Amino acid sequence: MNVKFPGMSSHMVRLYGSSLEQCDYPVPGRHITATSASKKSIPDPELKDIAVHHLIREDGKLNAIEIKQYDRKFKRYMEIMKIREERRKEKEHVEVRNLMYEREIPDDLSKVLAETFLSLFDLESEDSMDPEERKKTIFDILGIRYAYLVDEAEGKGVDIESKEFMDDIEETLKQFLEELNCEQKEEAKDNVISEIKAYKRFVADAMENELKNHHVIFCTTAVATNVRLLNAVKGRVYQLIIDECGMCTEPESLAAIIATRAEQVVLIGDHKQLRPIILCTAAAELGLETSLFERYNDKATMLRFQYRMHPEICRFPSDSFYDGRLETKESSKWMTDRPLSMWRDPNTPIVFCHVEGLEEHLTVSTEEGNEMSSSNAKELEIVLNVFEHMVEIDKVKPEDINVMSQYNAQCYALKKALEKKKYGTFNVNTVVASQGKCGEWDYVILSTVRSLPKYRIERHPTLGWCKENLGFITDQHQINVALTRARKGLVIIGNRHLLECDQTWKQLIKHYGTKGCYVDSNDEEFPRIFQSPI
Repeated sequence: MNVKFPGMSSHMVRLYGSSLEQCDYPVPGRHITATSASKKSIPDPELKDIAVHHLIREDGKLNAIEIKQYDRKFKRYMEIMKIREERRKEKEHVEVRNLMYEREIPDDLSKVLAETFLSLFDLESEDSMDPEERKKTIFDILGIRYAYLVDEAEGKGVDIESKEFMDDIEETLKQFLEELNCEQKEEAKDNVISEIKAYKRFVADAMENELKNHHVIFCTTAVATNVRLLNAVKGRVYQLIIDECGMCTEPESLAAIIATRAEQVVLIGDHKQLRPIILCTAAAELGLETSLFERYNDKATMLRFQYRMHPEICRFPSDSFYDGRLETKESSKWMTDRPLSMWRDPNTPIVFCHVEGLEEHLTVSTEEGNEMSSSNAKELEIVLNVFEHMVEIDKVKPEDINVMSQYNAQCYALKKALEKKKYGTFNVNTVVASQGKCGEWDYVILSTVRSLPKYRIERHPTLGWCKENLGFITDQHQINVALTRARKGLVIIGNRHLLECDQTWKQLIKHYGTKGCYVDSNDEEFPRIFQSPI
């Protein structure tokens, strides 16, 4: 952190939400779900030195000793619970020697009760009783109970050797074991709950104390409404800066503004790129998709100079989305003396490759559950050829290339195909994910996926037809994101005939054509070598 902000790191902290804090310091009763794991939402290890939940555990900090004691205790407790769950799943059969009081429990019944006992009782819990002593005590109690039931049955003239009686007594003793277990569980649970409450009080006090010592706090808009944060900064927030505000819903931005009562609010973002993701169509149509940043766009100051991408990559997005106002300044990010061999013109590192592939619809698993998605095997083949050309011919590092699509099914297929090629580290992302990660790569290969035979494409398509057959690849915000992720080179692969039903794509293909950067895969080989390889 000192490298990025020399002399400033002591004044800055990163505050995470409780769910992310518990990735590092788990608390009983809170579990990371498969969905969370798939998102790979974990605290950034590079920010460990300034993360509040790590700072409060440093020696000498308020409550640090108590907090670390609870960390160790909770870790041990959760390890025990994990072992117990594994034992239950594996259904270990362990014979336990039973000590009886007056009558000995028959072997068959003893084995059944032993299995029930092991499935119910946590022998590794941190109480004062030794596990073997506990087994002995429990089975002493069972022996007494068994003797009492047998004596009672004999007094009533019941045949204690009959199967019916043995079945009844088995059920009675199993139920008795469950009752014993419930009593112990309630005691243990009450104890754990009280310890968690005490732990949370220690953490809350420590965090408030830590936050008071820092001038700059990094957090999400949701965490900005956290009571611990608000108590610590009450009355001293001068400036609230919301980055990527164009992706925040209006309530998310307003909640942070109102909660912190900041004297000055700065919104940073680009409403021409990704908007807030709203899953409810009705809510989006009623205005939830409009961010606070977009609502105040008329008051915005545009930063006109960009240093990320080659001017020829920037030209179309600038003209189409920013009224030609986005200008390129020289930068080592995009400047290179080693243009790729596939460029017809080394000064124009862009290509649109026309492919008439077959679009397939299938169900894929995503972070939100199963969804219908689309893939295109022909485009996948071209993508792999381009990727291989960049790596093998032009010696581009695989990690410097981002393979992108708007469809999860295509991304999944591309990942599997590249894994088989054994390129090591590589990037395959949806357009939405590409803005949220590192955000830029030297080279981008974009697969648009959607395709129809030429005879099925309407000459004068309606909005409804376009929505059905083009879907969200016509979303202006996503198109803008897709076209602005590459620094040094951009390759787009798609069906020209279908894409030209959308005005933006039609203009893009025309622009690439005038630059001599249009390729029809039906007529010529692509990729091919035009320049001397690097």
